[in-house]
Formats: sequence, C-alpha cells, structure tokens
Amino acid sequence: MRSVGSDFEVYLQSLTGTVNITNSNTTSPGQFEIIFDRDRLAQLGLTPQDVQFEINNVINGQKAGTINLESIERDVVVQYNTFRDEVTPNQIMDLTISTRTGPVKI
Repeated sequence: MRSVGSDFEVYLQSLTGTVNITNSNTTSPGQFEIIFDRDRLAQLGLTPQDVQFEINNVINGQKAGTINLESIERDVVVQYNTFRDEVTPNQIMDLTISTRTGPVKI
C-alpha cells in the first residue's frame, strides 16, 4: 500500500499545476484510545471534549491565520516540534495542558 501511495504521489507531482502533494500513509501516527476519568475531569472543571481539543492542538497544531504567497493563500499553523513525526501514548500522557484553573498533567 505504501508503495502504491508513493508511486501515485510521484505521478501527481509530475502534473502541471498540482501543489501541496502529501502522502498521509507515511505521516499518519496511527490511532489509540484514551479513556478519561470523568469524575477527575469534573473536579478540574473539564470535559473529555476540552482535553481532546487540547491534545489535538498540541499534536496537529492550530491555525493561526493565512498568508498569501505567489497568489496562493496558505494556512499558518502553530505546532509543537515534538510531534512532527510519530506520537506515542506515553507522549500524550506526559502532556500538561492549560485550563481555567491552571496547568494540568493529563
């Protein structure tokens, strides 16, 4: 599958007018499940959605605006350098996120 994806990526890059060609097969960190302690989150004034939002921003970055380069509008994304490649469950569990009541370790 990776070989086919790489071949198709090369093909697309050869076409005039194609830009921003990426292959998610090589950049996807995979998936894993995190089960939240809802009682503990409630004590901190948080919901699972609050924590998920913060984790997503840390891993995938957050759009900070756009910039126009050579007549092409591009997103400006702020992202932690730590999560440029693979992400492990241990890395996520070591995160500290900002909350209304102060920093909280996940």
